[in-house]
Amino acid sequence: MDNMGAQWIGSGGREWIPNGGGMPQQRKELEASGAWNMQMLDDFAQEDHKKAVKDVCGTWEIFDEAVVSCEDSVKTSEQIVKNGARALYISFNNPPISHATTSEWLDADQYWQAFVEKHMYHANYLNALAEDPESAEYIKGIEETTMKQWHTWDDRGVTNHNNKYLYQRPSFEYYDLYRGPLVEHMIFYLTKTGGDARTFPELMPHQWFAEIYNNRFEMYSVLQRRRRATQEAALSREAHLDMAPAHMDSEGEQYYERLLSRESSMVELSAARLMGNFIFLNDAAIPLQTQSALLRVAQEYPNGKFYSLGDDVNALFYVPAGAIADDEVCPADAFNAYMNYMKLTGRRFNPGYNQALNIFYRTLESRKPGLEGRWFQVKGESQADAFLRRLKADDPHRPVYEEYVAELKERWANRKELSEAEVMPKLLEVEGKYRKECIDFDTLVMSMNEEVSSEVKEKAPEYEALMADDGLTHMMADGSIVAIDAETRQGLANQQQLFSRMTDFEAGKDKFTENVNNTKTGLDSKRH
Repeated sequence: MDNMGAQWIGSGGREWIPNGGGMPQQRKELEASGAWNMQMLDDFAQEDHKKAVKDVCGTWEIFDEAVVSCEDSVKTSEQIVKNGARALYISFNNPPISHATTSEWLDADQYWQAFVEKHMYHANYLNALAEDPESAEYIKGIEETTMKQWHTWDDRGVTNHNNKYLYQRPSFEYYDLYRGPLVEHMIFYLTKTGGDARTFPELMPHQWFAEIYNNRFEMYSVLQRRRRATQEAALSREAHLDMAPAHMDSEGEQYYERLLSRESSMVELSAARLMGNFIFLNDAAIPLQTQSALLRVAQEYPNGKFYSLGDDVNALFYVPAGAIADDEVCPADAFNAYMNYMKLTGRRFNPGYNQALNIFYRTLESRKPGLEGRWFQVKGESQADAFLRRLKADDPHRPVYEEYVAELKERWANRKELSEAEVMPKLLEVEGKYRKECIDFDTLVMSMNEEVSSEVKEKAPEYEALMADDGLTHMMADGSIVAIDAETRQGLANQQQLFSRMTDFEAGKDKFTENVNNTKTGLDSKRH
């Protein structure tokens, strides 16, 4: 627009520049923009527009294919809905299988036809989702189960098949499979009757089974109450019952085998200790080894007589006035007296073990109604004679007990009566030996009883770990662990003193055990 004396810059008409402004840069930009526009138009003119239209129209074939696929899926879904509705109808109305004919819904769906044939006619007890009775694995499992049942029940040289239930079989086959109930019932039978295992009945009275049931749940009540208190105090996830293994199925048999072995060994050692001082199987005589025992018998049974069976017997014997030789001691009274003694001396048993002892002595007491008010010996029979009568003739220890009873009777025939002035000096000497005897007995138990010694060995690494950082000293200081010297009856102050006592024990226990084993008895003298 030269006639107006100015120049219009750019196609947008935004800026008005007068002529002769001397701006060559804007003119170059205008020329470059025009060249770019012309190049774009030339490129567009050279494109193959027919091919581009053909490429765009080709995508409709994919769309048509998707429509066809969706229509097929809709048809399949409609068929599934029809089959599901048919199955729901059949399941809801629940017609008998005998009324389901092939002319109806079974022909409509082969899956449901196979389901009925396999799981309704042949194996309606199976889990249809996990078990297939036509598979080779299932058939092999059935064969293995059948053979296991055969070996469990009938593999005794017989040819009959395993076609009986457990309640249809004799009790000896039940006990042959379930050893736990056998041990439980056998212990109850022997305690209840004092009989022999060879006369164990085919079926005990139902009252006895009810009593066993009550005894078991009395134990569970005590053990569970103790476990609950311990678990809630520690907020632990898992806690085990006392006197029971952590895993009953895998560890139960070994655990209770060890428990019975330990108790049997302790009874044998205790009986041997009593026999060493002729305390075992004494009828009316009360053995005295401490001043406290003398005080109690003098208060409860005054005007009695004191006897000594020899200088080598570390006990005195007190016979109350008017005592009858065949009088029995009540088991419940004996248990209560023992528990009172434990309480007075500041000791106590594990609550579960205490309850087990209570049940045991109560079961002994229940013998009386069937034995004319007696539980061990008949009227006119001594304890020693009753013990030998009940002992099996083929018992390996019978010669030992026979020799002991003979020597016991001989000692009582030659007993020496003591005056009241002789009793106290003699008893002081006996009590000193008795204290030493208690220490020796504990050493003997720890040395010879494998079950007790194994428990100590199991905890040895734990104690060694505590000693490494002087941990036992701290625990002894705050009362977590209490260690008492058996001889002085004084508490130990630190772990060095405890370790010294343990070292002395380990050094002398083997020699002590050897001395005990080399001790000769009257039976040994007769054999040689």
